[in-house]
Amino acid sequence: MLCYAHFSDLELADLLKGKDEGAFTDIYNRYWAVLYCHARRLLLDDEEAEDLTQEVFLTLLNRSGDLELSSRCLVTCIRFRAIRFLSYRSR
Repeated sequence: MLCYAHFSDLELADLLKGKDEGAFTDIYNRYWAVLYCHARRLLLDDEEAEDLTQEVFLTLLNRSGDLELSSRCLVTCIRFRAIRFLSYRSR
C-alpha cells in the first residue's frame, strides 16, 4: 500500500489521472477543510458550504484528466462556485 502523504500535489494529480482512489482520498483529506472554510466564509451557511465543497471534489474526481491540481486551482474553483451560487440565490 502506498503512503500518499509523502507525495506532492503534482504526483497525486498524476496518480489521480490514473484513477487511483488512494490519491483522491489523500487530496480530499488535504484540502477539504481549506475549501470548506473558504466556502463557509463566502456563503455564511454551513450546509451550502459543505455541498459546494463536495461538488468541487466530485468535479475533480470526474474530470481528473482535464484539471490541474494545485491548492490555488481548488481555492479558485470554490470561490467561483460560491460567487455563482450567491448570484443565483439573489435573483
